[in-house]
Amino acid sequence: MRDVVRELRPPGSGRGFAVRFETPPGHQAQVDFAQFQVRFRDQPDKVQIVWLFSMVLGFSQLIWARFAYRQTRQTVLACHRAAFEAIGGVPREILYDRMKTAVIGEDEEGRVVYNRALCDLAVT
Repeated sequence: MRDVVRELRPPGSGRGFAVRFETPPGHQAQVDFAQFQVRFRDQPDKVQIVWLFSMVLGFSQLIWARFAYRQTRQTVLACHRAAFEAIGGVPREILYDRMKTAVIGEDEEGRVVYNRALCDLAVT
């Protein structure tokens, strides 16, 4: 059957498998924002941009998420605190996909420089 399907399937239509990146329990989370354009019922003619903050735990793949109107430092810190409370702890490390509220640039040696308020949250 696989051979028959292989012959019928157009070349290049296979999407390959995603390799799951696993970490020990409590070790790592990944954080990012996703943008959504929505129309609310009270203003149906206006397109509003909302952001989805998400934290995904590396071991369990548990996802904690919250919508926000802005990606401000205060929003990022509040979402981190709420996520930590909801999941019952803080992972050892958090990966960020260069989101501007977490990463402010690089130093002269090419090392990532993180937002100071986010670093302060890590030690509280």
